[in-house]
Amino acid sequence: MSKLRSIATLIIFVSLAFAGKILAASSLELAISPPVTYLSLKPGEKTQHQITLENKSDRELQITPSIADFEPNNINNQIILHEQSNFKYINITDENKSFGQAFLLPAHEQVIVTYELDIPQSALEKEYKLTLLFAAQVNQAEKIASASQVNIAVGSNLILLVSKSNQDEANLTITKISTWSIVDSLMPISFHILAENDGKNASSVRGQVKITSFSGQELANFDFYPDMILAQSSRYLRTKDFISEKFKFKKPFILGIYQIKSDLAGSSSQNKTIIAFPFSFLCLPLLVFIVYYLYRYGKKKI
Repeated sequence: MSKLRSIATLIIFVSLAFAGKILAASSLELAISPPVTYLSLKPGEKTQHQITLENKSDRELQITPSIADFEPNNINNQIILHEQSNFKYINITDENKSFGQAFLLPAHEQVIVTYELDIPQSALEKEYKLTLLFAAQVNQAEKIASASQVNIAVGSNLILLVSKSNQDEANLTITKISTWSIVDSLMPISFHILAENDGKNASSVRGQVKITSFSGQELANFDFYPDMILAQSSRYLRTKDFISEKFKFKKPFILGIYQIKSDLAGSSSQNKTIIAFPFSFLCLPLLVFIVYYLYRYGKKKI
């Protein structure tokens, strides 16, 4: 008896970088900085913004700049990138560079791309969430010679606040503490915290969450990681020590009523009461009975 094995492999290098991450496809590497920029402009003002691109690969790249809107994904703290942008008040000022027009970046060299933001008096006052994108591929001449079809892309996020006032108008609130209301005494207490910013501008998270007993004794506390929450969006908070969305308190045995107390700077606190009960001890006799019953039943059948 013979076996026939057929293997088909398709390699597609299409990558998108955010938060300064360098993505490499095959031998191609393109770095971008800064990863994120926060700007504030009043209607009628203008400014310049620069992005640095560095070709870390051994091959010349053909770079095509573009711009797209994005929105936060409240489920997993990632972003959803749109296909294009409705923001019309930004242009590339460099000679021979514009949106949709490719330019060459030699191997192991870098280039600075300069943008001009010109906000008219009639601009809507809000927070604009933009991503400055750069699609890259091997220069056409090298592509023909090597038959390579490698493409990569990197992006830098630009959060622009257009407002007549320079005041902080963020409004952060904790909307939900996700955990079971009744937990097993032998299992750790774990939970997630969702916060919302229904204000006009992005703001960083400051505060902490505590776990206390019914008598008020503090058992654990976690400082929040200073993540930014964009305007009109939500995100899960993270612990400062472990930079994790999952807050976890582990103790050998807890029994009774406990409270999770979250305190977000500039916001009212949010509490959740949980009850710890030794379900494992109660289930153990039942498990022993089931095993014994199955043993007797199997022995009788045999």
